[in-house]
Amino acid sequence: MKRTSIQTALAAVVVLGGWAESALACSTCFGDPDSDLVIGAKAGVAVMAVVAYSVLGTVAWIGRGWYIRAKALQSEQLSDDQSDSRRD
Repeated sequence: MKRTSIQTALAAVVVLGGWAESALACSTCFGDPDSDLVIGAKAGVAVMAVVAYSVLGTVAWIGRGWYIRAKALQSEQLSDDQSDSRRD
């Protein structure tokens, strides 16, 4: 059984190795910087980065707002506690 899996793996490497030349025909893989595929891929990466950073920035902005509100509430409660202790 071990020999069969080695033979299968070897056959897969040989078959995939034969197709490697056709993968180089793609201008993206070959590396033509003026190709429409390369320009489109770069634009796609830029769009994904903008979306990701926008989401992260929004989460950070919401967290900042919660922090400011929590500090204001804490100082308000502290001042209320101090005024209550003065009345007693």
